[in-house]
Amino acid sequence: MTKRRRGTIVPEITSDTGRKFVELKKEGATHTHAVDELVAAAFLGPANGRKVLHKNGDLSDSRPENLKYGPYPADTSN
Repeated sequence: MTKRRRGTIVPEITSDTGRKFVELKKEGATHTHAVDELVAAAFLGPANGRKVLHKNGDLSDSRPENLKYGPYPADTSN
């Protein structure tokens, strides 16, 4: 049995682009998640294959009112 801790503040990791990530543990395994994707899922619902976009272009600004879903860019590698 594992101990659950609610209300714990998790430190953020900032990428070179300014995007924020957190590491969360589940069943002993650590998983890295993008903060903007977690916030969007909580406030906008499931992504359903769409990408999280930042309305103001600031990847570090993950406030719900700054996020929206949009299509992934078309693959032009062919």
